[in-house]
Amino acid sequence: MWFELTPSFALLLCIILFVLYSLLQFPSRHALPPGPKPWPLIGNILDMPRKDESATFSQWGRTYGDIVYVRLLRRPLIILNSFEAATELMERRYTIYSDRPEFPMMNLIGHQWNLGFKPFGDEWATLRKLFTSKFSNGSALRAYQASQTASNAELLQSLLKDPNGFVEHIALRATQVVIDVTYGISVTSPNDHLIVVAERVMNAVSIALSPPLWIINPVSLVRSFMSLFGGLNSISIIRKWRSDLEELRNGPFEEAKLQLTKGHPRPSVVGNLLQDLGENGTQEAEELIRDCAAVAYGGAAETSTSSSLSFILAMVLNPSAMRKAQDELDRVVGNDRLPCFEDRPNLPYVTGMMKEVLRFHPPGVVGVPRQLKQDDEYKGYHIPAGSMVMVNIDGLMSDPSLYPEPEMFMPERYIVNGKFDCSRSTDPSRIAFGFGRRVCPGKLFAEDSLWIVIAQMLAVFTISPVDEKHPPPLSFEAGAISRPSPFPCIIRPRSEAAKHLVESAL
Repeated sequence: MWFELTPSFALLLCIILFVLYSLLQFPSRHALPPGPKPWPLIGNILDMPRKDESATFSQWGRTYGDIVYVRLLRRPLIILNSFEAATELMERRYTIYSDRPEFPMMNLIGHQWNLGFKPFGDEWATLRKLFTSKFSNGSALRAYQASQTASNAELLQSLLKDPNGFVEHIALRATQVVIDVTYGISVTSPNDHLIVVAERVMNAVSIALSPPLWIINPVSLVRSFMSLFGGLNSISIIRKWRSDLEELRNGPFEEAKLQLTKGHPRPSVVGNLLQDLGENGTQEAEELIRDCAAVAYGGAAETSTSSSLSFILAMVLNPSAMRKAQDELDRVVGNDRLPCFEDRPNLPYVTGMMKEVLRFHPPGVVGVPRQLKQDDEYKGYHIPAGSMVMVNIDGLMSDPSLYPEPEMFMPERYIVNGKFDCSRSTDPSRIAFGFGRRVCPGKLFAEDSLWIVIAQMLAVFTISPVDEKHPPPLSFEAGAISRPSPFPCIIRPRSEAAKHLVESAL
């Protein structure tokens, strides 16, 4: 033989062949959207931010344009940095942009049934239709307002007794509403077993949806996870996460069924759906209701907590906006009762504030990735089939072409001639809750929950920084659902009359 195949030469040959193969798998760089230059083999993995993804994506948008291409190992990722691109691709071309990539870690901990991560298709459509019928329907939403108002009264009293515990009170209130509306179950303490399990599930989801755990293949995933937590310990953690998820999925559902069997069910989504199903309902239909309820509970509570905490932080940093809202509340509602949902048409500034809070910090800053079903072209660029596609939601909220002076907190953006009107500024809900067929089906319920928190809290409380000369920084935690980093503030009654109003709220 004229050469000797040494191990070193064999390794070099394998690397060369892999590089050539990788290059052949991707279209010419000239046809792809622009983006940071990839490294051989690993692509742009080293360019991906460990935190604050939106800021990095926005910087890439300023450098490369409204559609950015990066490669993670052999996996293309498309980042959309403009409202125009997001609406064109995610909405007008929804048939090929509504699928989900595989999330290996989510599957590993048992989320295959979850509406938010199901592939786009008939099974997804059936589950979504059921969900939408109970969380986007006008009459259904009005039926939930009594529960939202009652839980908010408990929140006000908790804030009066223990204002420093506002984070825990907000989180409890968010969970109370969703559990009551979905299952007809009352919880009164953050130590309630159901709430503790739900918190563990959401923490697991936040880890499972972190980019390092979905940009790599399943084999590498398991290895990385085990190296992070230790081999046997990792298996124990995954088993615990699966157990928690199944408990959250089945426990409250079975309790709601038991209420129905005993003949004294409280009004709830599950109770209504099971009654509609009747005695001839199939096991499959029951499982559909169970999964619909679990999705509502799992997603809504954390989102509501994030938005409510963002509202409090916004008030700490923007006292003039708070005073304008309070002036409107005093003028329209007066001081002898709390505002209610019937007052909403007459409170345009408060409603505008609710929208501005969603713009100020959307709970999902970059959204959950989609997966492109087939090759596509946009603005002369080739987008390969199988690409993951993400919208830089937080970046769009700071786009000056959509929101002039985006760094300013201005509920006035949504008021025209003294009335609430989003015609001059893009409605933040069009962005915050996603695009196209994957838009959050519970967005109207979420808006109602946030609106009543804002209206009633500002009617009776003043929110201010601990140190007016040194207000807390704008800082947010990373995660699938992002909330403000811990910050101090002072929450106190506006007057003795306001204090008495809170005490008599229930």
